[in-house]
Amino acid sequence: GVCMALVRLVEPAVSTDLPWDWSTPALVLYLAASFAKDLALPVLAGYIAHSIADRPGLLPGLAGGWIAAQGYCLDTFASMGAGGMAMAPSGFIGAVVAGFAAGGIVWVLERVCRHLPDAVEGIKPMLVYPVVSLVAVTASMVLANPILGVASWWVDTLLGAATMPALALLGAVLGAMMA
Repeated sequence: GVCMALVRLVEPAVSTDLPWDWSTPALVLYLAASFAKDLALPVLAGYIAHSIADRPGLLPGLAGGWIAAQGYCLDTFASMGAGGMAMAPSGFIGAVVAGFAAGGIVWVLERVCRHLPDAVEGIKPMLVYPVVSLVAVTASMVLANPILGVASWWVDTLLGAATMPALALLGAVLGAMMA
């Protein structure tokens, strides 16, 4: 957000979203902000999963957050052959759900794998946890994305239609919660 605001300071005459017409400093700031924005949801989901399941939760959390940000769902894969792609990006809500789902799946998987023989102890963190949790999180997010996408759209619409006093009240509540 700060980088995008700096783009407006460096390049005040920007009236289009075409970065190749901008000066070099504005383009660098724009690219930095775009890359950070693209990584925000996967990193959020990854670190939510990491806080629940430690290091084994990071990969499935990152993947779940990326699926939430991109909006892949079952319709996406069904419509690929027809030349179209149906997407349902679930945004912040989907990334939070993906992080909790990934952390929970890895946590349960670790508990279930405690009962495996000691001979497979070495492959659990390198093979079993990442592969099984990645497949489970991918399947759950592909199924949940349409529902979470509707919830995200509803929240965006509600916030977009809010009046200034309502937004000020929301900002005050969020500021108090952070304090």
